[in-house]
Amino acid sequence: MCEAAEEEAKMVIEADGVDNEGHPMITVVANGAWSKCSYKTKYNSLSGLGSTIGYRIKKVLFIGMRNKYCTVSVHSSATDAKNTVASHKCAKNWSGSSASMEQDVIVEGMLQSIGMHGLVYRKFMLSPTGQQELVWVISINGARCNC
Repeated sequence: MCEAAEEEAKMVIEADGVDNEGHPMITVVANGAWSKCSYKTKYNSLSGLGSTIGYRIKKVLFIGMRNKYCTVSVHSSATDAKNTVASHKCAKNWSGSSASMEQDVIVEGMLQSIGMHGLVYRKFMLSPTGQQELVWVISINGARCNC
């Protein structure tokens, strides 16, 4: 991902697409997914993911997952629960709705873009669920979130 970010930044810098602090301002394609099944029941997945891809180079810049469940935490036996639970990296990192997992990962990617890669996301291109063509373009206009 770091090499992809460097390649994307180089292309933007050559086209003079930098902000007043010298950060390359790039366009990204963002999308996410979570499973939904309706066979005899309405089911939302306990896991979801989101990714951000550089528009020019078409390589992944950020990917993240959200999980509402951790097998190790749930299935640890009562006798060794304290040791097992304390010694593992818990996969559960989400308690919100399944539908909001992908948006949260995309926002996380945006918030980490300067720290991880020194890039500012200027425009997001988004594809609604089930659509092959990119239909939404959101211009950020250099807005920053200092969280």
